[in-house]
Amino acid sequence: GHDVGGFAGRPSPELFKRWIELGAFIPYFRNHTDTHRKSDQEVDMRNQHPWTFGEEAVEISKKYIELRYRLMPYLYNEFEESAKTGKPIQQPLVYHFQNDPDTRDITDQFMFGDNIMIAPVVEQGATSREV
Repeated sequence: GHDVGGFAGRPSPELFKRWIELGAFIPYFRNHTDTHRKSDQEVDMRNQHPWTFGEEAVEISKKYIELRYRLMPYLYNEFEESAKTGKPIQQPLVYHFQNDPDTRDITDQFMFGDNIMIAPVVEQGATSREV
């Protein structure tokens, strides 16, 4: 897993929101950072609560955390299968589509278990993407 928002440094509001959207589909998901460092400069504060990034970040965080909770039975089943077979929960597309040469070089999409394809928006300022 990774630390949503990054462990050190402070993401922009847009990056934080994108990270939440993606993080909900990573096997180990948490908004985690180093301690809330104290600083003379307010902008240097390391507070990474969603509300510090604005109302939209709160709405996005709530939406994707609630979706994650709805997916828990699916995720638990994927973890159980992974424990039994060694199959990864987060998989490159080529893992499922080995006979499709177009999947071999796709590095910005993945499968979340066997049934959910994730294609995060990774271009700054974009709100959608081609899949």
